[in-house]
Amino acid sequence: MGFGPKASSVESGVRAVKDLIELLYPEHATASSLSLVEHSTRALLSAGAALTFENIDRFWRDPKWRAEIMKLWPEPISGPWDSHDNQVLSPDALDKDFGWLLRDRIQATQSFLPDEEDSDPYALT
Repeated sequence: MGFGPKASSVESGVRAVKDLIELLYPEHATASSLSLVEHSTRALLSAGAALTFENIDRFWRDPKWRAEIMKLWPEPISGPWDSHDNQVLSPDALDKDFGWLLRDRIQATQSFLPDEEDSDPYALT
Protein backbone atom coordinates (compact mmCIF):
# COMPACT_ATOMS: atom_id res chain seq x y z
CA MET A 1 0.00 0.00 0.00
CA GLY A 2 1.65 3.19 -1.16
CA PHE A 3 1.34 6.60 0.37
CA GLY A 4 2.32 10.09 -0.47
CA PRO A 5 1.62 12.48 -3.27
CA LYS A 6 1.00 11.82 -6.92
CA ALA A 7 3.00 14.85 -7.96
CA SER A 8 5.03 15.43 -11.07
CA SER A 9 7.99 16.67 -9.04
CA VAL A 10 10.10 14.39 -6.87
CA GLU A 11 10.92 17.32 -4.60
CA SER A 12 7.26 18.23 -4.07
CA GLY A 13 6.67 14.59 -3.12
CA VAL A 14 9.58 14.67 -0.68
CA ARG A 15 8.21 17.85 0.89
CA ALA A 16 4.69 16.42 1.18
CA VAL A 17 5.89 13.28 2.96
CA LYS A 18 8.09 15.30 5.31
CA ASP A 19 5.17 17.63 6.10
CA LEU A 20 2.93 14.64 6.80
CA ILE A 21 5.45 13.12 9.24
CA GLU A 22 5.88 16.47 11.00
CA LEU A 23 2.11 16.84 11.34
CA LEU A 24 1.30 13.30 12.49
CA TYR A 25 4.38 12.45 14.56
CA PRO A 26 5.89 15.68 15.93
CA GLU A 27 7.56 13.85 18.82
CA HIS A 28 9.51 11.68 16.34
CA ALA A 29 10.05 14.35 13.68
CA THR A 30 13.61 15.16 14.73
CA ALA A 31 16.05 16.79 12.33
CA SER A 32 17.88 13.49 11.91
CA SER A 33 14.77 11.36 11.33
CA LEU A 34 13.32 13.89 8.90
CA SER A 35 16.58 13.97 6.97
CA LEU A 36 16.44 10.18 6.61
CA VAL A 37 12.76 10.37 5.58
CA GLU A 38 13.67 12.98 2.95
CA HIS A 39 16.60 10.99 1.57
CA SER A 40 14.63 7.74 1.53
CA THR A 41 11.62 9.34 -0.16
CA ARG A 42 13.81 11.05 -2.76
CA ALA A 43 15.63 7.77 -3.47
CA LEU A 44 12.42 5.80 -4.06
CA LEU A 45 10.54 8.50 -5.99
CA SER A 46 13.55 9.19 -8.22
CA ALA A 47 13.66 5.51 -9.13
CA GLY A 48 9.92 5.35 -9.78
CA ALA A 49 9.54 2.79 -6.99
CA ALA A 50 6.42 2.48 -4.88
CA LEU A 51 6.63 4.75 -1.87
CA THR A 52 5.73 2.49 1.05
CA PHE A 53 7.11 2.22 4.55
CA GLU A 54 8.04 -1.36 3.71
CA ASN A 55 10.09 -0.15 0.74
CA ILE A 56 11.81 2.54 2.81
CA ASP A 57 12.73 -0.13 5.35
CA ARG A 58 13.90 -2.50 2.60
CA PHE A 59 15.99 0.25 0.98
CA TRP A 60 18.13 0.38 4.11
CA ARG A 61 18.13 -3.28 5.13
CA ASP A 62 18.69 -4.87 1.70
CA PRO A 63 21.91 -3.63 0.06
CA LYS A 64 21.25 -5.53 -3.18
CA TRP A 65 17.81 -3.95 -3.55
CA ARG A 66 19.26 -0.55 -2.63
CA ALA A 67 21.79 -0.97 -5.45
CA GLU A 68 18.97 -1.86 -7.87
CA ILE A 69 17.03 1.26 -6.85
CA MET A 70 20.16 3.38 -7.28
CA LYS A 71 20.61 2.04 -10.84
CA LEU A 72 17.15 3.40 -11.71
CA TRP A 73 18.01 6.98 -10.79
CA PRO A 74 18.27 9.28 -13.82
CA GLU A 75 21.39 10.75 -12.21
CA PRO A 76 23.31 9.89 -9.03
CA ILE A 77 21.89 11.16 -5.75
CA SER A 78 24.13 11.84 -2.79
CA GLY A 79 22.86 10.65 0.55
CA PRO A 80 23.62 8.83 3.79
CA TRP A 81 24.02 5.59 1.82
CA ASP A 82 27.21 6.90 0.17
CA SER A 83 29.45 5.50 2.90
CA HIS A 84 27.50 2.24 3.34
CA ASP A 85 27.89 0.31 0.09
CA ASN A 86 26.80 -3.31 0.41
CA GLN A 87 25.94 -2.94 4.10
CA VAL A 88 22.76 -4.02 5.83
CA LEU A 89 21.56 -0.98 7.73
CA SER A 90 18.96 -1.08 10.46
CA PRO A 91 16.77 2.02 10.46
CA ASP A 92 17.03 2.00 14.28
CA ALA A 93 20.82 2.13 14.03
CA LEU A 94 20.60 5.09 11.64
CA ASP A 95 18.27 7.00 13.98
CA LYS A 96 15.99 5.75 16.76
CA ASP A 97 13.09 8.02 15.75
CA PHE A 98 13.41 7.04 12.09
CA GLY A 99 13.37 3.38 13.14
CA TRP A 100 10.32 4.00 15.32
CA LEU A 101 8.43 5.70 12.46
CA LEU A 102 9.06 2.81 10.08
CA ARG A 103 8.28 0.13 12.65
CA ASP A 104 5.08 1.85 13.78
CA ARG A 105 3.78 2.45 10.26
CA ILE A 106 4.64 -1.08 9.07
CA GLN A 107 2.86 -2.58 12.08
CA ALA A 108 -0.16 -0.35 11.50
CA THR A 109 -0.31 -1.34 7.83
CA GLN A 110 -0.03 -5.02 8.66
CA SER A 111 -2.80 -4.77 11.25
CA PHE A 112 -5.23 -3.91 8.44
CA LEU A 113 -4.30 -6.97 6.38
CA PRO A 114 -6.42 -10.07 6.89
CA ASP A 115 -4.83 -13.13 8.44
CA GLU A 116 -4.01 -15.77 5.84
CA GLU A 117 -6.47 -18.14 7.53
CA ASP A 118 -9.19 -15.52 7.27
CA SER A 119 -8.43 -14.47 3.71
CA ASP A 120 -11.23 -16.49 2.05
CA PRO A 121 -13.59 -13.79 0.74
CA TYR A 122 -16.38 -16.36 0.48
CA ALA A 123 -16.13 -17.64 4.04
CA LEU A 124 -19.32 -17.42 6.06
CA THR A 125 -19.10 -15.43 9.24
